[in-house]
Amino acid sequence: MFGPDKCGFNRRTHLIFNNGKDNILKTDDLPYKQDDTVSHVYRLTLRPNDTVKVEVDGEEIFDGSIEENWKYGEPAEIDDPEDSKPEDWVDSPMMDDPEDKKPEDWVEEAKIPDEKATQPEDWDEEEDGEWERPMIDNPDYKGPW
Repeated sequence: MFGPDKCGFNRRTHLIFNNGKDNILKTDDLPYKQDDTVSHVYRLTLRPNDTVKVEVDGEEIFDGSIEENWKYGEPAEIDDPEDSKPEDWVDSPMMDDPEDKKPEDWVEEAKIPDEKATQPEDWDEEEDGEWERPMIDNPDYKGPW
């Protein structure tokens, strides 16, 4: 069943599926668009991927999946009330691998001297001190181990 429904003070747009024995209502109401005296065009699109689109006068009022918006059929997963988390369960999304070893070619230095840099011609060691190459980001650095 699909369309506007005005019953006393209750006003809603119905979208109800029937599985052969039960009427299955949408979990949330659709907006009601019949508050005026003119006719409206209601359009229901059922897609092969089990999604639904509802339009009133060309304006989309709902677009979503049947599975998420109707209590239709058995749930994909059934919660086991007897199930509990093991005592030694680790909640952290990341954990160290105790078997892991640092590779021999692992680079520890985040910055390295710029080999392309040259000492300025007007550099005076007595006045300016010993010249050192500027440091740049090390392209081989992958972070701390």
